[in-house]
Amino acid sequence: MRERIQPYRAMQSGELAWPELRAQAQAGKVVVFPTGSLEQHGHHLPLLTDSLIGGEIARRVEAELRDEALFLPMLWVGASHHHLPFATVSLSAPLYAEVLKEMLTCVIAAGFQRIFMLNAHGGNGAPATLAIQQLQLQRYKEHPDLFIAFSSWFGGIAREPIAQIEALQQKFVTHACELETSAVLRIRPTLVHMDLARGAHYTYPLAIRRASAVEHRPSPG
Repeated sequence: MRERIQPYRAMQSGELAWPELRAQAQAGKVVVFPTGSLEQHGHHLPLLTDSLIGGEIARRVEAELRDEALFLPMLWVGASHHHLPFATVSLSAPLYAEVLKEMLTCVIAAGFQRIFMLNAHGGNGAPATLAIQQLQLQRYKEHPDLFIAFSSWFGGIAREPIAQIEALQQKFVTHACELETSAVLRIRPTLVHMDLARGAHYTYPLAIRRASAVEHRPSPG
């Protein structure tokens, strides 16, 4: 009689009961924390572009790692005030940093020591880095083994593979660009309006540019 193979259980934190979650912490699992945004992406892409792409990457990583890591739900709100002239639901950079610190503190309180923030929006980078730095300094005596890492899918080690994609005319990721458009076409093709896709330049109002310069520099995503 063939042995029945038990399917692995999806490692989504929100699908576990709290004793199961604690057991994962005791096992030393890495927590993957996906972050995105809800903001304009040109005339042809949906506001959830960053979160859709980040969520799909997280889904594929989960399928690859199986039960080696635990995944938090996508944090769809980001630091996107530089998109206020268009459309966005955003937190200011200082508030976003505080929100991340509160959420990370909850993860640490549950017993997890290794956390990886998988980011999909460029504007999240500066406040997230600040939040991690402050939290590590605040917690290092109580949690000397605490390790929190942050990386954007379009940066770091991904830059070289992206640049090697022959089909791309632009060899790096910007906002509502060729690669982001291709990704959403793959994930949710019905949300892409290719008839409206074209290059554009927009001059930000002076007040928005000043606020963005203080909070964070606009970047991919």
